[in-house]
Amino acid sequence: LEQGVVSLKFDSGNELTVEGPALFDVAADATTFMHRGVALARSRDTRQASSVNSNGLNISSAVPLLGIDARAEFSTEAVVFEGGGGVCLTEGGACREMFQYESIKADLSRQRLVDVPFNPQPFAKAWELLAGVEKNMGSVRIELPGAEVAPAKGEQAEVQIYIEREHFRPEADFD
Repeated sequence: LEQGVVSLKFDSGNELTVEGPALFDVAADATTFMHRGVALARSRDTRQASSVNSNGLNISSAVPLLGIDARAEFSTEAVVFEGGGGVCLTEGGACREMFQYESIKADLSRQRLVDVPFNPQPFAKAWELLAGVEKNMGSVRIELPGAEVAPAKGEQAEVQIYIEREHFRPEADFD
């Protein structure tokens, strides 16, 4: 993908949104390998979660909403936006659990996992498409999961939109 953002929806209901420039492979079973680029993977059912791996990182258990930032040559970051799961180095086998709003980097030059600050910004364009926004006009910003609610300031203030409870299902009918 040379430029832009593309969203793939699999038969399982899982989704993969990739922002270019990116190089990635998707297998028949929806297993994805990110060679380069930024991706968000959402699993509707963690029992049938798609596997998303990248240079140096294997996600060892299903994560409902996961970001992969594989733009750097010698490192790859994984960001958990929802839920939690395990992550392992491809080489060397070091593994650890990750939790909601946590980030980790696979440092490929030193073959180690390194905790890094939670930063959702690299996933902003992919998140808009994954959240169902087709066009964003004017001073509107779709906030990422984990973003802090902050009051707008000044004349050029943006309208901030937070997507909440997108998986809500009522227990009974209502008017």
